[in-house]
Amino acid sequence: MDQELLQISDAPIETNEEDLLQRDPLAKVIAAALMMQSHRGATVVGLVGDWGTGKTSIANLVVNIIGPTADLIRFEPWMITSKEALVVEFFSMLGKVLYPKDETERADEKRARFYKYASKAMGIISVGSEALGNVIPFSGIIGGATDSINKVLDHAAEGLESQANQLSLFEMRAKINEELHQRKKPIVIVVDDIDRLQSDEIRIVFQLIKSCANFAGIRYLVLYDRSQVLHALENSVRDTEEYLEKIISHVIDVPQPTETQRTQVLNNALTRLGLHENINKKEKERLQAVFRDILLPGLSSIRKVKRFTNSVETIMPGVVVEGYRNVDPADFLALEFIRQYAFPLYCVLREEVAPPAGGPFADYGGEQKRENLVEERRQNSIKKVPERYRVLAQAALESLSTSGVSVARAHAEKRFETDYWKAVYLYFNASEAPVQESTWHEFLDSLDVSSDVAEEVVSTWSDREKRNKWVLSIIRRASELDLEQKIRLLAEIFKWGESMPHEESYIFANYDFSWDEAVRFIATALLESESQFENQLKLLTTAVQESGAVVGPGLVIGMELSRIQGRSPTHWTRQKNIDQLTSLVSQTLEDLVSSERVWDCQDPGEVIHAWSYFAGKEEYGVWRKELIANEERFAKYINKCMGPATHAVDLMDWSIDASWLDAMESLDRELLTPEGVKAVEHSLESADRINRRNQFPLEDDD
Repeated sequence: MDQELLQISDAPIETNEEDLLQRDPLAKVIAAALMMQSHRGATVVGLVGDWGTGKTSIANLVVNIIGPTADLIRFEPWMITSKEALVVEFFSMLGKVLYPKDETERADEKRARFYKYASKAMGIISVGSEALGNVIPFSGIIGGATDSINKVLDHAAEGLESQANQLSLFEMRAKINEELHQRKKPIVIVVDDIDRLQSDEIRIVFQLIKSCANFAGIRYLVLYDRSQVLHALENSVRDTEEYLEKIISHVIDVPQPTETQRTQVLNNALTRLGLHENINKKEKERLQAVFRDILLPGLSSIRKVKRFTNSVETIMPGVVVEGYRNVDPADFLALEFIRQYAFPLYCVLREEVAPPAGGPFADYGGEQKRENLVEERRQNSIKKVPERYRVLAQAALESLSTSGVSVARAHAEKRFETDYWKAVYLYFNASEAPVQESTWHEFLDSLDVSSDVAEEVVSTWSDREKRNKWVLSIIRRASELDLEQKIRLLAEIFKWGESMPHEESYIFANYDFSWDEAVRFIATALLESESQFENQLKLLTTAVQESGAVVGPGLVIGMELSRIQGRSPTHWTRQKNIDQLTSLVSQTLEDLVSSERVWDCQDPGEVIHAWSYFAGKEEYGVWRKELIANEERFAKYINKCMGPATHAVDLMDWSIDASWLDAMESLDRELLTPEGVKAVEHSLESADRINRRNQFPLEDDD
């Protein structure tokens, strides 16, 4: 597992086993160049490449190859906080390797000579005298009290070794060089991360290298970005290219990874994340297209590949829960590319899940107008994306499109462009889905066996918030159930609906389902997902038989019947099949409504509503006249049907005409419950307010 993790780590590689780009041959060439005997001073190899091209990884391989055959110094100037400290650190590290601690008089003399050379070199490099005290013993005492670098150097020499000969810089270098020729092992100094330095610090590093470039047995491996170094030197030297040529004896450019190598690294990383597992042929084709057309051209360096896959791995635990993926792999990667490289577009996509300005009235302008506005905002945001990523951003956006894909299939595939899944993608959180994938699959499994899980889930639907989430989930994902699962689920839904009292729906509450809406919408979605009438008939017939319900089935079949009668498009059946379906419940409903048993139902109003679809307009009109003619029965209707909905009573919804208003006025208030009284008073007040009696006279008998 650790080996796999290293494949996508953004840290430089350390060993050959991690080398996916076959850089080992190049590392051997560099190591050979560094270890080659030079009679013209130090060997300086420049390893040149842009930021993130793997210079440090190659240097690590070189160090491994050289091993114990040389004394190694890793000089990382970006970790040093000031220019003075940068020079101090360089000479300190070099001095410790050149002249290890030894108390003999001869050793003291050598160290003194090197530190004297260092102090003079520092003066030439024009670093402040305060830095000398950190390298040269005793010089710090007077470092801050003198204005002259010469005085500091004199005091430094006295403090280091009073008997040291005051040689010139050239003589000291020659003497040190003579001593270095006697060393058995060369010194290899790896200078890394020059790219991260400021311009003046870059100049100092190259001056330091130059100051020790003629020492025998010292070899440098200098890692840098050519363009940055040339820019840093352009204000201090006349010809920057020539200046570098005099310092760097061997220049080796880091080879760009081939497309095959980038493909391998990216493929290995994504394979390790498991995004290719458990997907169908179409999903695999989309994943391959995102890989080929977006990720491969967009992630142009190995570092970009690593950072992208690291980011994917970081956010995946939010969308993959208990082994279940709550996103489509292709959409997930395309959106993550947008987030990292086309952030203005990502911001617009994220804003789309927020409540619209204007609240529930915002969509009243029309669906097409809203879609046009969304597309306009997206395209405008792409114009703000860095130019080199605009085409890829457009391609990533187009890959998210579900155009030509059915709503049911888009939800089943967990596509980004669905109201059900979009928030999961944008908040990296599976719980943003109405029902998490692990819970959904547990629910589906319960429908395969004799289990109480489905019944337990439905029994929690007295909680409107839980109900709304589950109803939305089932509606959106009905196509994922097989026929037997649908039968068991619909039977549970019908049974639950039969036990529910009257509830109100709220016009501006998104996905707030009353019990009858929940039953109708779920049943319609399940029936729509079956294209064969034989399966629809089996689904309804078996569910009705197993549940013993009549009201829910009556509403579902009755509403489809009303569409056929009104010549409106049907949701799930055709006219030639409707008679077989109506026979399932029509007679039972008629018997119930014509008896006193109707008032014992949990929601008598919905029982009558369901029956009215099958009765026809004429029969229903007769029943209404008979209802208001029977004072006791009329009072029960008001108490049981209108009373629970007092705050939402609407004269049109209840088909209240002049004859009903007259019957209400003359009705004995003793027969009414408190809710019934409120319903009557509300109806009469509303009628007076809108002059209802004159606008809607008593209907003709015919």
